[in-house]
Amino acid sequence: MTRKDITSHQEEIFCNENVVVFAQGIAKQLFPDDSKSAALLLHKLTGMIENGTSEEEEWQALLEREGGKLPVKFVPVFGSDSIEVSAIDSPKWIATNKLNGCMATLVYTEDQRGKRSVAISHFPTLMNKRHIAALEQQRIHMFDAGVVKKAIIFLDDRYTEGLELIQQTIQQTLGISDVIIEHYQAGLAKQGDGVVIVSVPPYGQGHVEYRVQRFRKHDG
Repeated sequence: MTRKDITSHQEEIFCNENVVVFAQGIAKQLFPDDSKSAALLLHKLTGMIENGTSEEEEWQALLEREGGKLPVKFVPVFGSDSIEVSAIDSPKWIATNKLNGCMATLVYTEDQRGKRSVAISHFPTLMNKRHIAALEQQRIHMFDAGVVKKAIIFLDDRYTEGLELIQQTIQQTLGISDVIIEHYQAGLAKQGDGVVIVSVPPYGQGHVEYRVQRFRKHDG
């Protein structure tokens, strides 16, 4: 188990590689009495649902039944999205998968009122301009008084093009000096290779946690 603490007031972010167990816990928490829906969410979190399959159709049907109320966001490749959790909200989650050589960034902020924000961007390393544009859109969260700001970059050792530029954007444009770099090695699994899941409880009700799959070393 790898642990990296990111101090947020008196809270911490924890990292470990047991992403499947973590995803199972989320699925059971959200669907305690519906094993089929829990299994679909588990497969979605871990990147096991392929486009054009019957399981993907079942997942879309589940989303329609939930009516947009599922507190989990999924960031696709070529995409960027975020979640916010105030001190009085319920927990939320955000995830991306199938990194497969892409670069992903996680930007975390927490203001003096305890509002937490986590944004994930996921792009191939040859699309750094789009990645930078997605990061620049996150500046809205960066100027509250007393805001805590942290960032993590996930990348494959073999595809590091643009790392310095991405890191520079985070540090200079977003004003985040505390940037952790997580290296991973893709190509070790048939599906879902490179999974990132972030759990964001309300402030005072637990740590913000992230889990990663197929990561083989850590710098920070």
